[in-house]
Order: sequence, then structure tokens, then C-alpha cells
Amino acid sequence: MNNAQFLEQFKAIELSLRVELELSERDHMSFNEMVYRSRRRVFKSSYHQEILENAAQLRNMLSHKHDVANIHPAFAKQFEVVAQRILTPLKAEHRMTPYRHVERLHLSDPLNKAITIMRKHRFQNLPVLLNDRCVGMFNESTLFYALQATQELHVDLNTPVEAFEGHLSMEDHPTHLYTFVSRSTTLDAIADQFSEFLTQDQKRLELVIVTENGKASETMLGILTPEDLIDIYMQD
Repeated sequence: MNNAQFLEQFKAIELSLRVELELSERDHMSFNEMVYRSRRRVFKSSYHQEILENAAQLRNMLSHKHDVANIHPAFAKQFEVVAQRILTPLKAEHRMTPYRHVERLHLSDPLNKAITIMRKHRFQNLPVLLNDRCVGMFNESTLFYALQATQELHVDLNTPVEAFEGHLSMEDHPTHLYTFVSRSTTLDAIADQFSEFLTQDQKRLELVIVTENGKASETMLGILTPEDLIDIYMQD
């Protein structure tokens, strides 16, 4: 990255902030103030803030004289990563576990299959599908709540998943919550959803199901869990 490329990219970041904050050409606000006022998660990271503060200082120097300094390759690489995160934010479709790799159940599958998958992969939640649509979620507590609700439920390893249909709901689970997002939803927005429920004492958002437009009536494209976002935000 040369000086001209750096200045061009920095200008693009400034513009994205001005658009977000709805600032007109007449509104004067420092770059650091815009970063502070931004609601985007990427700007709340102390790691990213330090890089952007250094970039702002470098921009000020180069704005007066383009050849006053040369950008160190290590810093250029850091800045490039942060800039791409800001200007081309990752979306659900970029980090989701795609449908073909999702361990899942169908209503006709036996209980034994659910137990085997959960033990082997240590999964806590398994999507239940009907015609490639996610119509429910089988989790560790499904059997418990089913048995608690009725004394007439006779269960063995061959009992089909549909026998628990009344306890597969993704909306009425006592402690877990599941939601749908579109493939174009940003990872920042999804991370905000997970964080929001971490601060609550009620339900916990376990995972999100990705579809074309974020509707339950659509074909499932993949899933995202909090663990899928850890590497993205480990430096936040």
C-alpha cells in the first residue's frame, strides 16, 4: 500500500462514517469524534480504535506533504484488514455453516440418531427440517420437557422425533431462543443480537438460522453460533 492508496482508503472510511452519522458537508466533526459516535461494533474495538487513531495522525501528516513519511508494511497490513472490515463488512453467508454441512434431523428420524449426533459432536442444538425448512429445534432439554408435560409419553431409542413435535418450537422454549436472519445480515448485527441476550436473565440466543430473507418459511441456507464469531471478534 502506497501513500496515495492509504489516503484514498482513509477517505472512504471517513465517508462511510459521515453517511452513518448523517453529517452534511457543512457539519464539521473530527475523525476520532466520528469513530466515538459510531454505533458499529467495529468502531468499538479498542484494537481497531488504536489503529484508526494512528491512521488519522498519519493522514494529517500526509495531507500536508505526501512524501513526508512512508507507511510501514506491518501497519499497512493492519490498516488494510480494519479498512476492509469497515468498508466491506462480513455477512452471514460468509461465515455460516452451510446447509450441506449442518448436522440436522427430520421428523421421521429416531431419537437414537439425535442422541448419537449430539454425543459425537457435542452439539446442544439440532435443527429439525421439513422440506429443507427449519421447523423446530431438538436440544438437550427436549426430552425432559416432553416427559414433564405428560405422563403418557412412552419413549425408546426408536421413537421418532415427531413424537416431541410439541416441544421443538423455537419460539416457546423456556430458556433457549432461536431466530432467523437473511444471508446479507452483517456479522456485526448478528453479534449484537447474541450480546443483547447475554445481558438478560431470561432466554439465551443459542443460534441463528440463515435463509434468503430471514424468514422461517424459506429454505435453510446455514446456521451461525456464537462460536462462529469468536475469531472475528477475539480482538474486540
